[in-house]
Amino acid sequence: MKEPAQSVFVARIQSGSMIPTFHVGELITLQRVSFASIAVGDIVSFTSQRGIPLVHRVVWKTAHQLTTVADASRRADLPITEKAVMGKVTLVKRCGCWQSMQLTNELWGVGTLIAKLSGQIVKQPSSLKYRIARKILLYSVNMVSKIVCGWQKIVG
Repeated sequence: MKEPAQSVFVARIQSGSMIPTFHVGELITLQRVSFASIAVGDIVSFTSQRGIPLVHRVVWKTAHQLTTVADASRRADLPITEKAVMGKVTLVKRCGCWQSMQLTNELWGVGTLIAKLSGQIVKQPSSLKYRIARKILLYSVNMVSKIVCGWQKIVG
């Protein structure tokens, strides 16, 4: 299979479906990547079956499909194929600073942990412990992100 062209483009978050990870109006960069390089915990942009572009977190992956969930939701999206994927979120601009999603997702393993908790919520929507754990983790990551952003402004 031919690898996709390595291109990056910028998008603006239009809804609150990924709060607290992304807020309405924030900018993100999307990078075209091979389907094989997408992992559970990554945040991807894809075209829904209705033709609407969405940005959600990968919670399950098979050889040919991804299942995603919005961070503010308890329901999984319908599985998507490689053709629907537009790119993987690599950066987010908040507080005037660009921050790496790779640092959060891969270095700390936070993205994978959030995805696992999200997967448990989808399987057991009434499970309070998974919902609370996911919310605490998401808001903690958001607070760290704001602190880093403030520090970047001070250090300049």
